[in-house]
Amino acid sequence: MPYLAAAEVDSIQDYIFRSARMKEIVGASNIIRRFSSEMPDIVYKGLGFADCEGAKIVSNGGKIFYEFADDRGKANKFLFTLRDLFAYYFNGSLSISDVVAYTNGGFSDKAREVMKTLERNRMTGAAYGRTAQVPYAAYCMSCGRDAAQERDGDEALCRTCLIKRAERDGMKNLSKDKNGLFAVYIERLEALGLNCSNISEIEDLGGIGEKNSVAYIKADGNSIGALFGACPDKGKYKTLSQDLNDILWQSYAEISVCIADWLKSKKPSFNKLPSLPIIMGGDDNLFVVPAEIAIDTASRFAQLFQDKWKESQDTDISMSLAVVICKTNYPHKTA
Repeated sequence: MPYLAAAEVDSIQDYIFRSARMKEIVGASNIIRRFSSEMPDIVYKGLGFADCEGAKIVSNGGKIFYEFADDRGKANKFLFTLRDLFAYYFNGSLSISDVVAYTNGGFSDKAREVMKTLERNRMTGAAYGRTAQVPYAAYCMSCGRDAAQERDGDEALCRTCLIKRAERDGMKNLSKDKNGLFAVYIERLEALGLNCSNISEIEDLGGIGEKNSVAYIKADGNSIGALFGACPDKGKYKTLSQDLNDILWQSYAEISVCIADWLKSKKPSFNKLPSLPIIMGGDDNLFVVPAEIAIDTASRFAQLFQDKWKESQDTDISMSLAVVICKTNYPHKTA
């Protein structure tokens, strides 16, 4: 009898935006992306299984959903190992579901049951412990919440922010970080004929216009959860997750080509990434663009997503958008 098991990073927005510096924010997003896409397969193989792809249902954007054949014990060990690894190495909290058995034809109901147990455990379980507030301690100059442990240049940082900053610095090595935000973004752009491997910082995008401003664009697909809840089997659930990720990235890449053309018209020597991806996973997306073209970019992105979804899934879907325009030095968490 097969079993279903799921895990999800807790308070993703808080984990990413707890830090004040863009380096740590992008690094945190990449940590979640790489952990959820790479670590489950490593743990799964470590338990003696071979067919990762056959077992994997969802593995991106901080969400992990796997099937185990006839071994409840190993399914539980898989979940607890992932939870402990994320806490130990990245100082974060990962909620895990109960392991639920299902029979052929009962996937849809059991998948919803797994997600309900995941949410229940998230609400009742204790989060990974934070550093206690004690007198005479230097606190992190980025998040201001945990005690500083080391200095990075002139900044005293806590362990969590140091990990995030190191992750962001490592993202520059595109050959090693093949699943990272920048590597995937550049690969998509190159497929569309746009070659630019120089990473943009937020100041680069804000420096194009006269007011040194950028725009944060938050995009969220509507009723995505209901679509997953209606999936009749594991194959459809997995395909829907992969199609959603592919459609979002393709829409983002195509609108980025338009941004690049606009940037070249303003500054012909500009040869960096036309946008800064912060969160790209599932139906939850956040990226930065020059302020002058924010509204047009947001509306085109939503239209591209809706058109591609219609073409791929033969169903209509809508997208909610939020745009915040601010100075490049405006606090990212507030934006």
